Amino acid sequence: MSRGSGPIHYVSRRFPKLTETFVVEEVLGLEAAGERVVIDSLEPPLDEPRHPGLEQLKAHIRYIPKHPSAWSVRRAHLPLALRRPRTWLRLARHAKATDTWSEFRRAGIVARRTVKERARHVHTHFAYYCADVGGMAAALSGRTFTLTAHANDIWQEHSAPHLPRRLAYADGVATSTEYNARHIQTLVPHTPVRAVRCAVARAEVAPAPPDGPILCIARLVPKKAVDLLIEALPLLPPQHAGLRLELIGEGPLEDELRALAARVGVQDRVDFRGAQPPDVVADAYQRCSVFCLPCRVAADGDRDSLRVVLLEALARGLPVVTTDAIEPEVVLDGITGRVVASESPQALADAIAELVSNRDLARRLGEEGRRRVREEITRDAATVAMRNLFAVEHRPPRPRRGRRCECCGERFDEFEPHGRIPRFGARCPGCGSLERHRALCKRIDKLIDPSERVLHFAPEPGIERNLRPRQAGYVTSDIEGAVDVQADIVRLPFADEEFDAVLISHVLEHVPDDRAALREVRRILRPGGRAIMQHPLRRDLETTVEDPSVTQPLERLRLFGQEDHVRLYAEKDFVARVEEAGFSTRVMRTREPGGDIYVCTKVAQRM
Repeated sequence: MSRGSGPIHYVSRRFPKLTETFVVEEVLGLEAAGERVVIDSLEPPLDEPRHPGLEQLKAHIRYIPKHPSAWSVRRAHLPLALRRPRTWLRLARHAKATDTWSEFRRAGIVARRTVKERARHVHTHFAYYCADVGGMAAALSGRTFTLTAHANDIWQEHSAPHLPRRLAYADGVATSTEYNARHIQTLVPHTPVRAVRCAVARAEVAPAPPDGPILCIARLVPKKAVDLLIEALPLLPPQHAGLRLELIGEGPLEDELRALAARVGVQDRVDFRGAQPPDVVADAYQRCSVFCLPCRVAADGDRDSLRVVLLEALARGLPVVTTDAIEPEVVLDGITGRVVASESPQALADAIAELVSNRDLARRLGEEGRRRVREEITRDAATVAMRNLFAVEHRPPRPRRGRRCECCGERFDEFEPHGRIPRFGARCPGCGSLERHRALCKRIDKLIDPSERVLHFAPEPGIERNLRPRQAGYVTSDIEGAVDVQADIVRLPFADEEFDAVLISHVLEHVPDDRAALREVRRILRPGGRAIMQHPLRRDLETTVEDPSVTQPLERLRLFGQEDHVRLYAEKDFVARVEEAGFSTRVMRTREPGGDIYVCTKVAQRM
């Protein structure tokens, strides 16, 4: 794949920053892959410990003043305005209208370097004001622009109103979790959005001694929920009453948290260590018995996405505890760690006590977590993903070569591997669709008329991208996430006979009462309406494999094929259940893995 000869121009709010080690790792990965990177930082670095990887960094870092001189602004903007007068005028008017004139002035200085360095692409981490600067700089210099969005830049109330404007500059967006990606895709439905997990450096296995402290590395801000961890300490059983809590990090809540520790009587068991250099942090990982990061959705909407310190702990084979405040994605309960109910100090205490007491369990979870991080979340994997993001956007908008994706309509030289056992050529680099999604989109004209009203439950971004502009009436729903209507499939808040078609893909194997779900789907369909379904089925099985007593993720993986499945359908039994609910069934066979389409038409109930 051709990468071009020019460097990648990174525009950062502040570089380097101790809490953003993943940016350093990303740049080091790109340089190791042969890319040249130049960096513009809009703010000077803080007086804090430095990441050791900075010694290896080749990229030249330039710091741009907050208030550049009028002469430097004119010198930068004049040739840009002469070269692209319409673009310059459009951006200038936009900056005045959106109160981003200061960002526009600095964007010219950044764009001047983009042109001078012959950079082929501009990239920014975080959808803060640096995204305004980077996006306008890319437009002024005629380059493409991508953005990596993270957490509070997406969700926090002071950032969220600006997010659509900043995303609009981008030709492609990366973010750290699928949860974020689904939300962002609804804001920019025609822009490729990819989940790219931040890379973490490889590390030695930590011994996790049972008498070591509980370790928490976090900024002391509301979303980290460190207060819950302090409140959990006195709830530990008597045999663990001597366990200490070591907190590494600083923030505005430190005084409040110290007062809380005194109020619950554990002030002598909590060590507030403040911000620490990487070597001290590495030593803390080696000494701790358990790593814990509670997290919550804060009152202002701020929340974590991919919790990099959890990845660092998993990379060392440590047992970890977190909460279900948002979907952890990497920490799988009972497989790579413990995930407990949010806002529950007692649940945290119980999980910590379990891991400290049961060292076999702690070791097993730690080993599996380390294995997954080493195999799935590597610097090399992140580098490939980011280079693909940069490269895809530099192809012609409608390239004529390669494979065409039936979901997004774009063509690519190759599709990406995907799956627990990777299937090559499975995932579209543009919209993220898989083989079964493209099988459905390929046949969508035969299945749904554009005039029909459609409910799409648990919508896949690639299919949603295809259907939303196409359908006269299109509604998405799921139990959580960025959808039109949040709802449980067994209790849908829609009127009887409201929809002509319902799309359901890979849902019922997650639902304990699938028969109730099928009855509810039938209720909201008009007579003759269709439920269009794709599910992982086995044609060689006589009966469905299910056992409600199986709740452990590893046992579910063994029996049902995935940790969060509650059954493995036999095709004959699945069809029987569908017809029992009041449908007639027609199967459209495809060659794609999991791509068979079950068209289930609502029939009149027998009296």
